[in-house]
Amino acid sequence: MAVWLDVPTLPGTPYAAAFLRELEQFLFGRYDGRSEGGHALARVEWSKGWAYTETEAWQDADVIGTAVPASFGDGGWGRAAGVLDRLDPHRVSATRSCGGCWAETPPTGCGRGPRGRAWGPASA
Repeated sequence: MAVWLDVPTLPGTPYAAAFLRELEQFLFGRYDGRSEGGHALARVEWSKGWAYTETEAWQDADVIGTAVPASFGDGGWGRAAGVLDRLDPHRVSATRSCGGCWAETPPTGCGRGPRGRAWGPASA
């Protein structure tokens, strides 16, 4: 079963990012796949805002580097990095908008491909 939360806001809504950060922190803290008997797990929807700070989305390094990779289970993030490394070794499809998840020097928790490199934009 999946429970999908959609919390719409209007552009410029005061304190929207702070509220969404608090909600996100609650969801990741409460539904981490280990608590509550391991029956619930929060995941981000890639096309929506996530990794909120008090002022904007896609900026919380802990969510990007730890919570999101952990939401894929033991080894899941590393397996995904390995597939991406195998299918796109030259990082043709990589973008900086991935929030640092696939960066050359990944935040804590981000996976590496089988050749030991982080999956992300190639260094110039």
